[in-house]
Amino acid sequence: MKKIILLILFVLTLGFSFGQEKFKEGLTKIGSDTYQVWFADPVIIAVNLSKNIQEVPKPEQIHEPLPIHERDVQVDTALAKAIIFNVLKNRLPELKHNKDFITVTYIFFPNGKIMNLDYILPLQTIITPKELAKIDQCLRKDIKVCLTGDEYKVYPAIHYNRQKRIYF
Repeated sequence: MKKIILLILFVLTLGFSFGQEKFKEGLTKIGSDTYQVWFADPVIIAVNLSKNIQEVPKPEQIHEPLPIHERDVQVDTALAKAIIFNVLKNRLPELKHNKDFITVTYIFFPNGKIMNLDYILPLQTIITPKELAKIDQCLRKDIKVCLTGDEYKVYPAIHYNRQKRIYF
């Protein structure tokens, strides 16, 4: 009986994996957005070209401005993780079994809103492009940066990449 149940689960999983969308290298259209996807063994890098600013602005000073202190940049990474888990909630056991992960890097405007989001996924990910687009949409809507201190005021773009890989 146990073998029959395992066989049925295997067949269902196999059928699902053949029917799911996979990332393709190059430009991928998802809804109204266009993503650039690179395969950089052992990961996939995905960037939303429609929403990201391609030429990230640099400070307009002759001399390099003072660096922004890490303590002056607060991002609610727990909320970001909750958003990602919520979007993928029906697939969490599969993602865990597949040893999937996602890494998000952020660039913010000084007003706290997201300028750019980049994603890193394993090559064997079972996260679909549509799921990634939904994650992108939700993060852009709900995640903001809280900036303190004065150093950030001369930066037109604030980089934040301290969120570690999120494993499922």
